Amino acid sequence: VNEGRNGGTALSCWDSVIRSINFDDIDAVVIMFGANGSISDNLSTDVEPYDDYESYAPTQCGSMCKIIEYIYSKKREISIFLCTPPQAGIKRQAYRDRIIASQSGVKSIAKRYHIPLIDVYEEAGVSDWTQDVLQPIDNLHFGEVGYSRLGTFIGSKILSNLNF
Repeated sequence: VNEGRNGGTALSCWDSVIRSINFDDIDAVVIMFGANGSISDNLSTDVEPYDDYESYAPTQCGSMCKIIEYIYSKKREISIFLCTPPQAGIKRQAYRDRIIASQSGVKSIAKRYHIPLIDVYEEAGVSDWTQDVLQPIDNLHFGEVGYSRLGTFIGSKILSNLNF
């Protein structure tokens, strides 16, 4: 089930998507957001002072944590994989800066919940040298070859984590 949305962020996913998903027949969830909303490492202010995930701050960081805890509240025996956002091309500097800013936040959230981290930014092979092939549309969004490579990369990480 692909619940991705154009322009989607952790905050908009929490507000309008995640609670409409039935997790009964889902065994694994992959969470990856792109460049639309930076996920800062604000756990100490957005999450940790609160006892209930519904009270977490309405920020990207707080919303990402809400999403994770909500999924676990619906199905405890589910595998969640958290992905860093992929790189953006050099021609997309504003997006590139947001993606770089998200790296520590996503990694801190994965660590907090002991969730496997799939480091798409560092390991998926997206770079200034490959962007014209993988992100040919606008050096931000993937084309057919890029999505195929991304899916294969994430799938292989999931399978290796689940020992297949």
